[in-house]
Amino acid sequence: MANQNSKLTSLRSYLLPHLSRDTCLGFLAGGGFALTLSNRSLAVHGLNTVVEPVKKFVLARCVPPTLIICAAIGFTVWVRRLLSHSPRYFGSPLNILNVTENPSSCPSLIRSANVELAPRLSNEDIAQAVVLRGSQDSHRKVIKVGSNMVAKLGLDPDVAEAESMTFIRNHTTIPVPKVLNTYEEEGYRYILMEFVEGELLEKIWGRLSSNERSVILDELKDYICQMRHIKCPNGTPIGSITSGPAIDRRQFDSAKGGPFKSEADFNEWQLAQLHEETSLSRRDIFAALHRIDHEIVFSHGDLAFHNIIVREGHIAAIIDWEYSGWYPEHWDYCKTRSFLSGTDELYAYCKKIFEKQYYSEYFMDSWFTREVKHGGF
Repeated sequence: MANQNSKLTSLRSYLLPHLSRDTCLGFLAGGGFALTLSNRSLAVHGLNTVVEPVKKFVLARCVPPTLIICAAIGFTVWVRRLLSHSPRYFGSPLNILNVTENPSSCPSLIRSANVELAPRLSNEDIAQAVVLRGSQDSHRKVIKVGSNMVAKLGLDPDVAEAESMTFIRNHTTIPVPKVLNTYEEEGYRYILMEFVEGELLEKIWGRLSSNERSVILDELKDYICQMRHIKCPNGTPIGSITSGPAIDRRQFDSAKGGPFKSEADFNEWQLAQLHEETSLSRRDIFAALHRIDHEIVFSHGDLAFHNIIVREGHIAAIIDWEYSGWYPEHWDYCKTRSFLSGTDELYAYCKKIFEKQYYSEYFMDSWFTREVKHGGF
């Protein structure tokens, strides 16, 4: 008996470093499942896949107990697989059942499985999709695929937008579309999101009653407040949620730079966007008016009625987080007022949704827009 135990120990020390996971799984599940169905010929075939010394030892010394164990383990593994439809990702031979019960013990493998199961678009999907923004022939557009998915694709979309949306979903009650997948293919980047039913606020604002407008503005005020109360980690640079570059969107285009370690560096970059013919006196004025003591908060970067979806009198989703990230506290105020301006009524709406007003920053920013290369009037 002692000699037999010694041989078993020696056998196990040989098997563990030399047998692959697939061989062990084939041996256990294949042989066991075959025996469960009383298919002994298939069981022997499964045993023949093992190295010759092992086969001789098993067949000669411990066929009955080995086959019983194979049957039990193999049957369990196959039943769990059939019931859960789980992918074939396992750890070492001794941890098969544990990994099956706790997939988080193999995070890298599970991530691979999730990527394979996530939706992707075919050329036919894109050709048949409804274009929501852009045009069918443009290299940058937003399309609706089927009845419940929206895709944002182009040559330059940043995956930071998807990260921002997930971050907001996890840290606030702000309604944002759920991200289904992000990937790159043939030079294009894709962000796939759930489709949110509703209408853009800019299209229905004119026909809303005063009470309906008040409800929406109150919700928007709460959402802005939630973003501003997200604690910015110490040392976080000004830029995207992924520590990527900052984006300054204005009427004609957007500029990208950074990320920036301080607001002073951020301001210096903005000043570098001025037209070459901007006079020295105006450059000095802009430099003096750019403060460097603002709190850094999470900002949407393009928060206006054209990015708010409304359904049944309430905000159903805030979309287009492409320009979001960590920015000085006045950033969203200035960007929103650049759209909600021109009348006292629009100013009153903007004043209602922001608890703090940044008058001097907005005054400077509105003039600054006229002087930068990507600005307007």
